[in-house]
Amino acid sequence: MGMHEDKGIKFHMNASVDSAVPSSSDSSTVGGIKLKDGTILEADVVIVAVGIGPATEFLKESGFHLEKDGSLKVDKHMRVNGVQDVYATGDIATFPYVQQGDKDLRIEHWDVAINHGRVVANHIVKGDSHEGYTSTAYFWSAQGSQLRYCGTTAIQGFDDVIIQGNTDPKDPKFSGFYVKDGKVIAVVGIGTDPTVSLSAELLYGTISHIII
Repeated sequence: MGMHEDKGIKFHMNASVDSAVPSSSDSSTVGGIKLKDGTILEADVVIVAVGIGPATEFLKESGFHLEKDGSLKVDKHMRVNGVQDVYATGDIATFPYVQQGDKDLRIEHWDVAINHGRVVANHIVKGDSHEGYTSTAYFWSAQGSQLRYCGTTAIQGFDDVIIQGNTDPKDPKFSGFYVKDGKVIAVVGIGTDPTVSLSAELLYGTISHIII
């Protein structure tokens, strides 16, 4: 947030959008946003990010069981539970995350979807002898100074975050290690490559020994 503010970006916290307002020069186009408190923010462009959900409702008609979030539950080979020879990958798949006790997880990111696809291909060729999905969840953003993140805290939360480096928004270069029950389960970094990539390799599989 500080990085963006340093570039002139303004944040309106604890605010809710009431409506879009028309442009004063052309009523057929949007000219700003009205907040619940009556504040009007003028804008040349308005971007709406309302979130997504699995587009799986049509599968109910074919007898597929959907989870509460609309996803399909799969095994470690990405096979849909209770259905013969059908796989699900990417955003619509809730899969067992082996690095945290095979707890159910669904991730909306294309890198994860690519690895899901590799698992399916390997299972079709090799059968159950293939180890299944064991990859470390990996994310990144080109905002500011290349933020990178691996692992996940979505399943069990975390007890502490250990920060190493400089967190000054004007020149951030730091790594953060998310710890749960004395074990590193996720790592975030800005300007400290290849720390996160190497951490992803250490988190790979069922062991995690990262000395910080």
